[in-house]
Amino acid sequence: MYSKIVAINDAWVKPGMDHQVLDADSRYYGGVSDDENGIAWPNHSVGTPATMAIWAAALVNPNSIYYRNEDVLIRLELAAQYMLRVQHEDGSISPGWTNFHSPPDTAFVVVGYAQVYQLLVGSDWLELRRVTDAMRLFLEQTIPVMLTGGCHTPNHRWVLCAALGFLHELFDLPEALVRAEAWMAEGLDGTPDGKWTERSNGIYNAVSDIMLIHAARLLNHPELLEPVRRNLHMMVYLVHPDGEVVTEYSGRQDFGVKLNLSSYLLPYAMLATEDEDVIFEAMAVAAIQVSEGPVDCMTQISFVFGREGKFTCGEYRLVNETVQCWTGGTARYESGNAWFELTGTAMEHKATSVRGAAHPMDCYTLLVNWMAPFNKTISIRMSPLPVSEV
Repeated sequence: MYSKIVAINDAWVKPGMDHQVLDADSRYYGGVSDDENGIAWPNHSVGTPATMAIWAAALVNPNSIYYRNEDVLIRLELAAQYMLRVQHEDGSISPGWTNFHSPPDTAFVVVGYAQVYQLLVGSDWLELRRVTDAMRLFLEQTIPVMLTGGCHTPNHRWVLCAALGFLHELFDLPEALVRAEAWMAEGLDGTPDGKWTERSNGIYNAVSDIMLIHAARLLNHPELLEPVRRNLHMMVYLVHPDGEVVTEYSGRQDFGVKLNLSSYLLPYAMLATEDEDVIFEAMAVAAIQVSEGPVDCMTQISFVFGREGKFTCGEYRLVNETVQCWTGGTARYESGNAWFELTGTAMEHKATSVRGAAHPMDCYTLLVNWMAPFNKTISIRMSPLPVSEV
């Protein structure tokens, strides 16, 4: 399992570097842009801190092909400075589309950031000092909002508890323990059969699990592991053979969405070790297996049309006079009273050509840019035949 995780992490290093904003005049300088919208964010899921964790893990691991790589180190320094620039005066961050100046979203970052900081500090590579100084400052500046801020959803309470535990571990803050105890006094929201209130097998159950595993250690409350164990035992019966988890009764945004077991890797692996539980160990192996797909593989499909017609509807990004990327809507090409329609696109990368592929100059080329997995469908409709001339 270890070698697979190292290989997967190494495969994620370069895509992160390719998405980092290197324009010093940009407001996002040093941040890592999101695939979906091209904007860099400071949040924990698709934001810069997630890529920083990938880079850090590679930099300090002798088994990584990026071990002590100077280029990756420079990128990590830029990202750490970006995080300081976008941090608000109250110590919080804003994801960029909701929950502005958000204590729980900041707590998500604190939990991951603290672990990355500890990982880097534990390395004997002096060149990391500028990175760790910047990361420690970011964490220290979150203390006020972590001590006073509220939350939005049930799992946020346990995220805040874990964040407060990490801040206490780093800065020796008795007040952080007091605040965490106040959150825990609300009572855990797990049922006897292992469900969490949000019933979110695809997203937030695993969040509650991992955050309470951290909180149990950091706050010296081993009893917090009991509802986690119940949830992990429950999930054994709520996963399909291909690793897809049941989401049909979720109370959150994963309702009815196809998601897999990968987010349970850490809870299963950590408690497999803690409890010497062979079922948890098997589930951890299953979780890593569903993470091995070609997540960073791109493709490009070309539809070629004659120059005698034109596109009359659809959304496009112009590449040149004869080539355009199909970005949305129904693409319709008309020539006389003949027509050709395509539906079902999503532009998932911005490449104008893959591996130098050339496009015919005497035709119109419509590009479809997809990322793996390629389980996608384009529907094609054509005008009835025969077609008479106008």
